[in-house]
Amino acid sequence: EAAIEREREDPFNYGTELPQWKMVDEQLETHSLVLLLGGNRSSKTNLAAKRVVQTLVANPGTVIWCFCANSANSIQNQQSAVFDYLPPEYKNIGPPRVASVRYSVKNGFTNSTFILPNRSQCVFRNWSQNPESIEGGEVGTIGDPAPGTHNIGIWWDEEAPLSWVTTGLFRCLTRASSNGIAARTLLTFTTVSGWTQTVSAYLSGARTLIEKDA
Repeated sequence: EAAIEREREDPFNYGTELPQWKMVDEQLETHSLVLLLGGNRSSKTNLAAKRVVQTLVANPGTVIWCFCANSANSIQNQQSAVFDYLPPEYKNIGPPRVASVRYSVKNGFTNSTFILPNRSQCVFRNWSQNPESIEGGEVGTIGDPAPGTHNIGIWWDEEAPLSWVTTGLFRCLTRASSNGIAARTLLTFTTVSGWTQTVSAYLSGARTLIEKDA
């Protein structure tokens, strides 16, 4: 019962990680874009939210953009998941400090963003906005990420239009790791719309490397 309570109150430090999460971590080490597909309630959003928070906490000056289809979905799904994984000591930081974390269940993070004491910033956006709103931005960590974390630049939760994903990839180039790999782009969604342009762009001609019974 105590373990369950710790996990509920502080999933950042005590939350359960499923075995398949390690496969995603392995790909984030060596690839600039990772497409994570799966059924509903298969932990895609939880995995991404925790990795985003870990990167922000451990790497000063990191900037990560988190995208959803619209602001309502962002508040209900993406922002709530990120808030859950914030360490308890960061869940209510307000002015006049450099850091600012203000959150409500109804409205999500104030101004759709928060800043941690180490000046790392998470910004929540959606592709209902003008595509020009992400032109000229710079995302990712400064230098190589701390051990156990990844140089994450953008997280797309729900299937984004291919044009937006492509534009986002350019925003990740300037904060590449020392191995030359750009800040990582992570896409997490269920393929409810079938063989779309986005799915086709990354799965056409793909080879199956590992197959297991589920």
